[in-house]
Amino acid sequence: MDATDAIMQQLRERDVTADKPINLYEIGPTLVGAGYSEGEIVNALFYLQSMKRIELMDGNRVRLITSQTSQ
Repeated sequence: MDATDAIMQQLRERDVTADKPINLYEIGPTLVGAGYSEGEIVNALFYLQSMKRIELMDGNRVRLITSQTSQ
């Protein structure tokens, strides 16, 4: 599983929606613990934002725009 899929899985598991953002610190340790580097996570977050699947918000928060899995 690549970092984008892992992030989306973490967001779905925590029931993140457009109306219910989550702090990235809630999923970061799990992703690092699964072996993803900080660089991989950041790149995946920016990729997901560019694909309009998530929105990065102030205060290190993220919300899901779509629940579609990555291609």
